[in-house]
Amino acid sequence: MSTSTKIFVGVLIVIVMGLTSLWGVYAPTFSEAYVLPVQMTDASGTMLGNFQCRPVAAENGKTLLVFRDRDFLRQTTAGMVHSRIILSYKGVPFFEGTVPGPMEAIEIPTASLPAAYRSLTQN
Repeated sequence: MSTSTKIFVGVLIVIVMGLTSLWGVYAPTFSEAYVLPVQMTDASGTMLGNFQCRPVAAENGKTLLVFRDRDFLRQTTAGMVHSRIILSYKGVPFFEGTVPGPMEAIEIPTASLPAAYRSLTQN
């Protein structure tokens, strides 16, 4: 293989790798279509944070909201055991529940999900 061919192949590989990495950064993954933006407040209305979660089908008509930033959620809820929280979507509350302890996910009735997300739960 000649030197110019090796250089051409090397440049081609670098270009393909660069495009592939850009695609991975900027292209939405399949699960991005299922991301539910959630605002969490305590019972008094104090904002605890904005989170992104993915609804995952669970058993008995329930849906598990798996949060993207689990560490932040765990830290936020660590001191709130037995406190009431309210989850809202675009300012409209859709779930109110009690914090059992530091959480990474929340199980809610599927019927409580915002209408646009009820059919999007993944297995």
